[in-house]
Amino acid sequence: MSDQILSQEEVNLILQSLGKEVHVTPKEVKGVRPLDLSLFEKISVSKLPGLELIVERWANNLRRSLMPIIVTLTNVYKEDTQVVKFFDFLDSLPTPSAIAVLSAHPLRENLYLILDPKLVYMVVSLVFGGSAKPSKIEGKEFTRVELRIIQKLCKILIDELKTAMSSIIKVDIELLRIESEPILLMPAKPKEKIFLSRLVINVEGNESFVYLAIPKAAIEPFEGLLKGGQHKDTQYEDKLIKSLVNIPVNVEVVLGSTNVSLEDVLLWKAGDTIIILDNSVRSPLEARVEGITKMLVFLGQVSNKKAFKFLKFLED
Repeated sequence: MSDQILSQEEVNLILQSLGKEVHVTPKEVKGVRPLDLSLFEKISVSKLPGLELIVERWANNLRRSLMPIIVTLTNVYKEDTQVVKFFDFLDSLPTPSAIAVLSAHPLRENLYLILDPKLVYMVVSLVFGGSAKPSKIEGKEFTRVELRIIQKLCKILIDELKTAMSSIIKVDIELLRIESEPILLMPAKPKEKIFLSRLVINVEGNESFVYLAIPKAAIEPFEGLLKGGQHKDTQYEDKLIKSLVNIPVNVEVVLGSTNVSLEDVLLWKAGDTIIILDNSVRSPLEARVEGITKMLVFLGQVSNKKAFKFLKFLED
């Protein structure tokens, strides 16, 4: 038939192919998989200003303490703190990496200090009189000299971190070990979240990095302090008070006052005893500090010089 859609040959080919169809059988799901609520958890670093303050002070202190070992140090500053999965961060690190595992009592989890390999090789080069230009280090194992440099850097970083943290959380930080293979630190909980802070170390225009990784579980008991509302920085307060108490101020004692007319003032002559003050001879006098009345005193004399004896402070 001329109006036939398919020829007999085409029909035969279709019939032959029907037995060759591939049927995809859905996999049988055994049991019910638990929902991982951590996938929906949102952690805001902005709600923990105390943590940002610790990292900021840490960076400021390192500018001074790193100078003896990195004489051409240009600057040390912090970048934003992020919340990431520890597994993902370790997976992004090169091999080898200088990873210091720290205990920080009373925190419940270990902290991790990660040194950029470029920083290690840069410092080694500077120690032996070379330049700070970074070299290619991928896949190269650390030598004994480089490991010694890593230990010295870790000691400085840990000491300054302890100082920065002690203003908010009293911690005792100790170096447990140094690992060079990130895979050896893969956590049992691959989705464990950490607060990751990065410091930029600038040496002669060349940048390298230091990372501080703090597990979220480590600081959960101290979130109240890190939110900033319940902490009093006594160390900073003591320094401020010591600076303030050495500032010189002007103190003056007011003998008294009275009201006279301009006409009387114009008639005054030398030797006239015509100004009678409001205060009596035995009444206390007002003393002013930088022009503000602050205390009551008695007028007196010491070694042929006028003096006053403190009586009491006045309430504001």
